[in-house]
Amino acid sequence: MTRPAPAAVVAPLFVPALDPRKLAKAVTLAEAVIIDLEDAVADDRKAEARAWVAGLGAGGRGGRWVRVNAAETGACRADILAAGPGADAIVLPKCRGAADVAEAAAALDAAGADSVLIPIVETALGLENATAIAHAAPGRVVRISLGLGDLARDMEVGWEPAGPLSVHARCRIAVASRAAGLAKPIDSVIPRLDDPGMLAADVAAGRAAGFGGKFCIHPKQLEAVLGGFRSSEAELDLARRIVEAFAAAVAAGRATAVVDGNFVDYPVAEMSEARLAAAGRPTGRLAPRRNMQES
Repeated sequence: MTRPAPAAVVAPLFVPALDPRKLAKAVTLAEAVIIDLEDAVADDRKAEARAWVAGLGAGGRGGRWVRVNAAETGACRADILAAGPGADAIVLPKCRGAADVAEAAAALDAAGADSVLIPIVETALGLENATAIAHAAPGRVVRISLGLGDLARDMEVGWEPAGPLSVHARCRIAVASRAAGLAKPIDSVIPRLDDPGMLAADVAAGRAAGFGGKFCIHPKQLEAVLGGFRSSEAELDLARRIVEAFAAAVAAGRATAVVDGNFVDYPVAEMSEARLAAAGRPTGRLAPRRNMQES
């Protein structure tokens, strides 16, 4: 089966396993719903939750994702065997390296599941191995993600969404993702539900670092996350005018232009064209740059 390309912007919404009421509501609101078998389920109900998720059909406008228990718990394979056949994506928490990804991929193969894998980097070891994680299991791993709460705990520092650890971790994950040719990564949740300013600032920080979405823990976060990661009409209008002005300059034998005080050269114009393409509005005005050896 050919898997569809990952969405450019995502806001997956977590819902606890064993809660059909919340799940029924979530699938009407979110483009992707993550049924959580990990943190949202007490240890003595893990087997019950596994059986429950195995009996569910597909749900959610963008598919049903399942967060399983970490490889180090010994429950990961059983979770995947139960959830994988009906899940569009398996979210792998506390991923330590390529070996954890390989274990999850092998379980999906055994289950005969076509699910993709989305590892979460949320430990110092996982962050150190981000490149290996991003390159592990090609075709299964389509994007990686970041969990700042557990990373801060592992590093024994306070959780500061705008702190130095967060900045470093985001940049490390985004670079590893890009170098591996993956879709843009998914950013960590924000646990505060009563501070929209914090959420907006955190979304902006993630977008600036190269992320393409954010995990959500409440429906009220969905609009801010999706709106914050998508280009605004003003940004798209500027991008269109930049591409048009630069294409005209190249046609006239120049390689620079100025648009609204912005100096435009090839990188700026190409970035603007990429922004338009991501929004489904490519112009096709920029010809590929030639190899200089062909000149």
